[in-house]
Amino acid sequence: LAESDLRSIIKEKLKAAKSIGTGSGSGSVKATTYDTSGDNKGCDGEGPITSSKYPKSAITAIEKRMDDKGITSRCTRIAILSVLAKESALKPQSEWCYTDKANSEIRNIWSKFKSWSDTDLNELKANCELFFNTAYAGMIGNGGVESGDGYRFRGRGLVQLTGRGNYEQYGYASNPDALNSLPAAADVAVEFITRGLSDLNFDNLEDAIKAVANVVAGKGNTEISEHSPLGRAIRMATATSKHFA
Repeated sequence: LAESDLRSIIKEKLKAAKSIGTGSGSGSVKATTYDTSGDNKGCDGEGPITSSKYPKSAITAIEKRMDDKGITSRCTRIAILSVLAKESALKPQSEWCYTDKANSEIRNIWSKFKSWSDTDLNELKANCELFFNTAYAGMIGNGGVESGDGYRFRGRGLVQLTGRGNYEQYGYASNPDALNSLPAAADVAVEFITRGLSDLNFDNLEDAIKAVANVVAGKGNTEISEHSPLGRAIRMATATSKHFA
């Protein structure tokens, strides 16, 4: 398909998608309160958090920012590191293209694509820039497909900050790629997460991961199921937490 034809399909599909929601994407969510009672399971230890898998420079920068925010709970600190590691492997970077991502996974992330055929979706994801412009159109302060905001303000940094609104809020709209370096990436990631938490110091790792994952991946949808974005994020962050001590 020519890009002009593909854009016609996009406009038609986006119009139809309005009736089923705007889909997913990183953004600010309401502060959520979780039960912080329980034991300190998974959070034993003292001193700096270490990992044999993830970069020490990123862990150090994130921990420094957590110190600044008054986060003293080791459970919360490991949860934040685990969720960020799930998002970016603790390597500040731009969101990857979805060229090789299964269409079923794309539809789970963005409900706007549930009505797209595999043929149309394959055509779209083959064009990385147009895919992001479509996926994030009209979300988190972005303009429409033609604005180019979706690609310009795609996920970056440790927390994969997304959307013009968030880039403007954190002061990086004029230089988005600056989020792909330390310590800026750590500063924004910790600030983004703490703004969405009602409690900063959890007593158990399970609740800490649920809370942090909801801020980063919940997008206001607190459904925890096998295929929900939040459910997947919690599972992945829980597995990742085993790499921190």
